Amino acid sequence: MSQTVITSAFEQLKAQEAANGGVVILDEFVFANIPNLDITSPIDRGEGLPEEAMIVHRQAVGKTGMVNNNAVVYSVVMGADVGDFEFNWVGLVNKANNVVAMIVHAPMQKKIKTATGQQGNVLTRSFLMEYNGASEQTQIITPADTWQIDFTARLGGVDERIRCENIDIYGEASFFGDGFLVSKNGSQCVVKKGVGYIAGVRAELLFDQTVTVDQKPVKIWADVSWKGTLTSIWASSVKLTIAESLSDYHDNDEQHYVFAIAAINADGTVLDLRPSGFSLKELGSNNKGSGSSYLGIYPAGTVQNLVTFLSFDMFNIKNDASEDVTQAIIDVFNYSNDLGIPVVQKSGRYLISGNTFATSTAGFDLDGATFVPSANFTGYLLGTQSELPVTYDSSSAVVSAINNVPISPGDSILKGLKNTSVLNGHAVFIRGADPLYVARGKTKYWWHNTRISNRGKMDDRMKYGVSSVNEVIALPVKKKITEFRLPAWDFINGPSNNGVMRFNNITRARIYGGAIYNRPLQDNEKNPVIISLNYCYDISVEDLYDEYPSYPVVGGQIAYAYTLNFNYVNRLSFKNCCAQGYGWGVVGGQLATNLSYKECNLNRIDMHDPFMGTLNAEDCSVGCWGFSVFGMGDMHISRITVDLDDSFYGGYREIAGIFNTRPDFSGVFDGNIYINGLTIVGDASAYRESTGHGVSLFSAYSYNGGLGYIPEGSPVEPWGFREIIVKGLNCVDPIQGRRFDSIIKADSVQQTTYFPLRVKIEDARFNSTEPECIDLHGWRVPAYNKESVNITHTLNYKPTNFIEMNDVSLAGLEVIRPYLNYDYHNIDFKMRNARNTENTNSPIAFYTDQCGRYEFSSCALRKISDRTYSTGNLLNRNSTFVVNGGVFNSLSGLPFDITFNSGYNTPVLASNVLFVGLYSQTSVTAINANLAEFSVCENCKYFSNETVGYISPALWLGSAGANGISTSFNVARENNLSLTFTVSAGGNSETLINPVKMPGSVAPGNVGGTFFSSATGSRVDFQLSLNSRGLKANVGKVMSSGTLTGIYLQ
Repeated sequence: MSQTVITSAFEQLKAQEAANGGVVILDEFVFANIPNLDITSPIDRGEGLPEEAMIVHRQAVGKTGMVNNNAVVYSVVMGADVGDFEFNWVGLVNKANNVVAMIVHAPMQKKIKTATGQQGNVLTRSFLMEYNGASEQTQIITPADTWQIDFTARLGGVDERIRCENIDIYGEASFFGDGFLVSKNGSQCVVKKGVGYIAGVRAELLFDQTVTVDQKPVKIWADVSWKGTLTSIWASSVKLTIAESLSDYHDNDEQHYVFAIAAINADGTVLDLRPSGFSLKELGSNNKGSGSSYLGIYPAGTVQNLVTFLSFDMFNIKNDASEDVTQAIIDVFNYSNDLGIPVVQKSGRYLISGNTFATSTAGFDLDGATFVPSANFTGYLLGTQSELPVTYDSSSAVVSAINNVPISPGDSILKGLKNTSVLNGHAVFIRGADPLYVARGKTKYWWHNTRISNRGKMDDRMKYGVSSVNEVIALPVKKKITEFRLPAWDFINGPSNNGVMRFNNITRARIYGGAIYNRPLQDNEKNPVIISLNYCYDISVEDLYDEYPSYPVVGGQIAYAYTLNFNYVNRLSFKNCCAQGYGWGVVGGQLATNLSYKECNLNRIDMHDPFMGTLNAEDCSVGCWGFSVFGMGDMHISRITVDLDDSFYGGYREIAGIFNTRPDFSGVFDGNIYINGLTIVGDASAYRESTGHGVSLFSAYSYNGGLGYIPEGSPVEPWGFREIIVKGLNCVDPIQGRRFDSIIKADSVQQTTYFPLRVKIEDARFNSTEPECIDLHGWRVPAYNKESVNITHTLNYKPTNFIEMNDVSLAGLEVIRPYLNYDYHNIDFKMRNARNTENTNSPIAFYTDQCGRYEFSSCALRKISDRTYSTGNLLNRNSTFVVNGGVFNSLSGLPFDITFNSGYNTPVLASNVLFVGLYSQTSVTAINANLAEFSVCENCKYFSNETVGYISPALWLGSAGANGISTSFNVARENNLSLTFTVSAGGNSETLINPVKMPGSVAPGNVGGTFFSSATGSRVDFQLSLNSRGLKANVGKVMSSGTLTGIYLQ
């Protein structure tokens, strides 16, 4: 065996360099062939370089590396171009001082050079030097490559450590069950397959083995060894040996361990010599101690130190659902909690019953196992944590400190806790004294969920301030994550309670898998909730599969049925969860902060009591019930598909919209909703058939304004969504008629919610044949117009609501004002690049009877209908319309349908618009007159469908001379007209065109002009007599010194 030493000369060199502040340099390997070298004896530390005649090769150090701060390695590679020589002595040298630092005496080794007919070899030698501060003194800081280090000793040490640890557990030998049991079979003996441990080495017989015993008495020995090559996977090898006696031995550098498993007596009888192994079942069921007494290893620790999980199989629990195993499973979970190790069971069916079930604080992996609850089962599997919450009431020092400093909206610090750390690292659920809202006739009070990091610093800002805090529930946040992999649940027996899983008072939990099977489609007299989460922080639920949510009936009425339910939670996420089908509700939540749904397939997403913070839904499929959410935060919806198939329900629908507030919880959404990518499939056809109209896209109202509302003094603003932004709406299936009953609607006239302050819809395809609708019936007096008695002209009062539609495809749009007399809405509406792409031959029509400012840019319009003035009690409510660019194709109809009388005079301002229709330059038509009367056209063009060309629409045609001709037609003030004249004198005649701009003045008067006819050499005068029509003028008489033959819109 080789010997190695670090020399005394190196110690002196190292000390000298340290004293001088120098660097230890070792830069050369020396190889020598020393006759009669004893490689078994220790090397003298005073040994130096051998005589020069014995040195066969010198080579510079090729690579250095740092193993750690106290160990460095030096390497040399001798290629095939080096040789031929033999060596048994290697030294690492400081070449400048000729000091040998490290010496190895080794067996003789040949180094052969490649030559003709001879393949050389390549040798690598590495010296590892360990001493304090080695890296610093040598300035070697580059990590060593793995090829520089020989791990043989270390790996051998690992194997030996594991073997010794196994001996601590299993003793010198231990066999499980019938493994290695010897039995007589005629003249032969059979050794049963199985597993055992011999001297800490695991031995396994994969099949029964037969041995022949020729002499007696004798023993049968199990002989195990650890085998493998330098590059292979190592494994134990076992053989059976017959001998009177046998001891552990070495053979070809392999250590063999032996143990007598049976003695064959002289009479042929077999004596079993195997020590029995103890299973974890026996250890775990030791009610008097930890189980260590079975092992005889009191100094080594307890069972917790030896096992990492428990399973039902370890306790021989019946796994075919043939008998009730409830208590046995409860016991396993109790052991798991005591030991702090999870339960892992990957198979089996387990019948459970009764009103109690298991609790887990250490986590579990039951993926692959199935629980089969009996008909009388009302219990649940509970996941929780050992660190319990603490409740601080109003008399506590904590709550008193919080209340010492005012709490305001937007606060991120509970300033009263700046001088205390008692709530550091806690998830807190805070309740306050102030009423927020009334739901189902019950007043609900202020609350806030957050985590406190340090001295009052909150993760989540206050949405609302509060006069005083009543209670704080503080839940310690765990230092590590706990995993729960759920079992499948088979409801074949129709259990009394379907709420079979709960997670209460828990933080940082990761919940995976789980499935629900054989659930009745209709549960009678049950309110099933499958999974409930209560008082939780930082929880994720992934891959849950509910075959279909049920359709429950209680007292003959449809009741709730939620696969997922949660209350008082913060930072809760669901991913790839499935609960889609006929059932009513799928997700029911209350008092939650920061929710996330990703890649889920759910029939409905629901919030009863409100959420705060954010609610995110991304890449999900949602069923016909859509979203029903009471919000005090913002919703972010991305790439969502809603399938409105409702054929199962016969037209019944709890709430009429796709995105709904909760009408039984005041109908309020005091926050914003942002949608980026919404696909709607189907049309809720059964609902349409029973009601005569479709669903709404957004719905916000209260069922009963006396049972659900925002009370006076509440900080909650009663918006029915404060802001709605939709980017990307695709209605896949075409329908005849209007798609939505209303894009945004309050379905009752309770007046409990404000119409959204801002609505913006972009890149939307409605795929319907009739104009869509925005219905203002039932909305509360706008927040920004509470004191106004009325709105006369839209420009006299600031807008109350802003609506914008860009890049949309629809047949048209109708804006409907509220029924009631106190209509204080003043809409600012903008539409850009709107087309009816499903029917390009039918441009969009716009209808309104709601006072507002309406602007259209680059749209394909057919008609603007304004009935704002039509109701007697709102006689002076005037709207404004602006059309910029685009095409206004009236087909065979009129472009404008505006109710008016002597008081109504607001024109449509049209700029750079192409008007298309039955316009005529040769006759005065209704469409010509309509366009001139109701619009002021600037830089517009007019295309006639009759003559198929561009024209100037005729407003008057005739022959008017100096005496004039009476007429009556209306022209919007500031329109540009062109007049045609025929002038004759001295036998010469000339036709002339002269422009005129209608004056902006609203008083009666005349407009006229003078021009010169060069062909006749005469001056021509003309005049149009105007009667007052406000911003419109009525042309009552035309006259000219020549002959006026026509008036046209320019």
